[in-house]
Parts: sequence; C-alpha cells; structure tokens
Amino acid sequence: MKSALTAARQFRTEFDRALTCYRTGDYGEAYRIADQLLVSFPLSVDLLLLRARVIQLLEEADLTVYPSATLDLTQESLETATTLAPRNAEAHNELGYFVLNVRDRASDALKHFESAERMASTELLQALVGQLKCLEELGDTEAVERIKSKLKTTFPDEILPGLIEVEW
Repeated sequence: MKSALTAARQFRTEFDRALTCYRTGDYGEAYRIADQLLVSFPLSVDLLLLRARVIQLLEEADLTVYPSATLDLTQESLETATTLAPRNAEAHNELGYFVLNVRDRASDALKHFESAERMASTELLQALVGQLKCLEELGDTEAVERIKSKLKTTFPDEILPGLIEVEW
C-alpha cells in the first residue's frame, strides 16, 4: 500500500511540474514530463489533455527534439481522453476545438461541443440545486430566491425547478 501512495505522490509532483512548465511557456519540458508520465499512467485523462495542449504549442525547435509530438498524436490523445472519460466536458471541448481548427471539420467538431454542453448543463443544474438545498437549510431566503431565479432562467424547460417551487 505504501508503494502505491508513494507512486501517487510522485505522479502528482511530476504532473504539477508539467503544469507549471505549461503555464510558464516551457512547452518542451512540459511535453517531456507529460509524455514520460504517460508511459506509467497511460489512462490519465488529465495527462492526455495536457500532452495534447502542449503539442499544439511546441515551437519548431522543440519538434526536432520531440519528433513523436505530432498532430496525429494530439488527436489520438484527445480521442483517448474522451473514450476513457466520455462524460468529461473539458475533453470534448478540447477535441472539438482541435477537430474544428486543425482538421477543419466543423460537423465532426459540433458533435463534441454538443456533448460538452450537455455535460456542463447537467453539472451546472446539479450544482445549483445543491446550492439551493444548502441555502434553504441555512435559512438564507434571499440567496434561495436568487438561485431559484437562476434555475428558472438557465433551465426554463427543466421539470426540476418547478418541483423545487412545490418543495419550498
């Protein structure tokens, strides 16, 4: 058990390093770390998304150092991420933008954006209902009304906001 915990900590440390490199514009190093981590953690959706983003930002000089960093690998990484996590809106958005902007296939991209929208809407609805229940329990009637209004505006066709009115 201890070795699994150690491996998880090492993964987190290296992943955070890769993210830092990405955020600071050191894309070559971010790619190297992400690609190396994917050898041990090939099912990490976060790593796959990071590698795909980084590849698209690599400079020509980096591409000579990392010849495997191709647009085909980017697409493969994004497709794998959406396969591993089909309900991950971020993965669908990333693949949608890649297919739209790099592959120039708007009709294929649209499917991914529609999937992302459905997932994001579901998550938003759940978050708002959760907030509503907490605020009701806390007795914050002003905030309850604000969330109810947001639910009605954002999800006018949903049955749930109507049920919430009956509940309270």
